[in-house]
Amino acid sequence: MTTTTSFDPQRLLKQPEMFQRFDISDRGIPLKDTRLPGSTDLLIVERGGERRGFLRQEIAYHHVAQGELVGEPYIISFCGVCNSGVGITPVVEGKIYHFNAGGLYNGVVILTDQETGTYWNHMTGEAVYGPMTGTQLDTWGMEMTTVQAAMQVEPNLIVLRSHQHRLEVWMMKRLQWLFDKFNFLPPFFIKTMAEVDSRLPEMTMGLGVVVDKEARFYPMSVIGEGITDNWQGELLEVCIGEIDRIPCAVWGDGTRPLQLFLRWYGFVLTFPHCSVYSATR
Repeated sequence: MTTTTSFDPQRLLKQPEMFQRFDISDRGIPLKDTRLPGSTDLLIVERGGERRGFLRQEIAYHHVAQGELVGEPYIISFCGVCNSGVGITPVVEGKIYHFNAGGLYNGVVILTDQETGTYWNHMTGEAVYGPMTGTQLDTWGMEMTTVQAAMQVEPNLIVLRSHQHRLEVWMMKRLQWLFDKFNFLPPFFIKTMAEVDSRLPEMTMGLGVVVDKEARFYPMSVIGEGITDNWQGELLEVCIGEIDRIPCAVWGDGTRPLQLFLRWYGFVLTFPHCSVYSATR
């Protein structure tokens, strides 16, 4: 899943030591025993038929979590500002690489591996700057939901915590409040960004779907309570969760394409040739 834009190192803001990776121990507790508020946002990953839940707020702080599930190494990459996150298999030619948040590029977190210092696009898994440029990691989707919604269908979901310091928790809540309420991007974010496609306001929330080399953005205002899109002859249902109010896209057979619930600027700067769904299609 590569992009077609060239990398401009002049817009790379390096911050390799700012956030510590969450090294997953895989010792968690069932969701029903966590006593988490129902409104708490969760990220859910699945490997080899096993599922694990993480607090969105904690992963947004660390930006990267890395571990192993049923013998499969994986990382979770998440940018709390544009709200984008995917799962990535951190393996190249049989070797496991270890990742951290390396800084900012296009107003989105960019990853770096500690083995070579290469910079990687956190949504596509593509090495974009450094010794491994052009290398492609496998990427896969995560589910985003809330504790209340997950409790209805999966109360025994194992939830893994990084147990942040209270100051870190407060900081992330405050920043998220600023971004959501005022559609605010700090100046140092903007300096890393290319010009944002003007088809939508840059902070517009929506669902970005990627299938092979095609990408499409569904603004929340257009999704409403649900739409059906004809994608290359196949029907894609884009709906809103009844409890968590988070959008998701599902094929007719129940499988999900790679999707990200995020802001327009993050999606279009990563997939510049994406289309935008319109009710008049």
